[in-house]
Amino acid sequence: MSLFGRIFRRSVCCLLGVVSGVCAAQQQFTHQPEVELTEGRVTSIQAGTFQSPPAGVDVLYINAPTVTAGVSTVNVGALLNSPQSFKTPGNDIIPFTNVSNVVAALGDFNSDGILDFAFALTPSGSNTTNLCVYYGTGATASQTSSNGVTSYDGGNFYTPRGIKNGCATFAVHAGGIPPNFAYIAAPPFTTHGVSQLVIEDSANKYLYVIQNNGGTGSTLPGFVVKQPILSLADGAGPIYYGDLNGDGNTDLVINGQTNYTATVYLGNGDGTFKPR
Repeated sequence: MSLFGRIFRRSVCCLLGVVSGVCAAQQQFTHQPEVELTEGRVTSIQAGTFQSPPAGVDVLYINAPTVTAGVSTVNVGALLNSPQSFKTPGNDIIPFTNVSNVVAALGDFNSDGILDFAFALTPSGSNTTNLCVYYGTGATASQTSSNGVTSYDGGNFYTPRGIKNGCATFAVHAGGIPPNFAYIAAPPFTTHGVSQLVIEDSANKYLYVIQNNGGTGSTLPGFVVKQPILSLADGAGPIYYGDLNGDGNTDLVINGQTNYTATVYLGNGDGTFKPR
């Protein structure tokens, strides 16, 4: 039916007093969606509570890479619930340069009750920094500083609190092709209780298990890659986790992409896993 036909039908329906339920079914949405500007085309989002006290669900977004003068940059930013509307923190964007892809996971990495952000960076060119963590401040959308609103330590203009945030290179498996970090998750898989990390290299079909003891610092001293690195025979895919066998330890499920399977890795509670 043409647009004119739909409008005419709806108008006649309402004017003739046809049953209200039928007439209502012809109505369209009248409220415009809320629109917030980001730094570019958004490739992925994460929803969580970044403010303290909570004001609702906030959003972390990642933009597609842009190339300027041969340098590839991925911008990451936050949208804070205000509540029932969103505020874009002014100037509070994290720019990752010399990277071709960024994936993010949310977790409490230092047991302060506030969500933090972990990023796995796929290098571009000569860049070798692969893991970054930004610790949440719990600041609300109504709190401002000279540099704008912020919910986390970091960004391009916001001075880190205690120099907790940072980036560090973790060793990738020798002999492989350049990595592509396509999936990341932050399960609490050890007895420490804080969020840990698992990162998949989809180019080489490896899973890196990174244990966290809660220590903070610009060189990420709390994060250590556990050995052995797990080889994903069916390819890397989305990560799911939970206690699958009731032993109190977090287990992993990897949705393999080669043959479209699900591979289970049972956790031992110490940061190591074994295939089921």
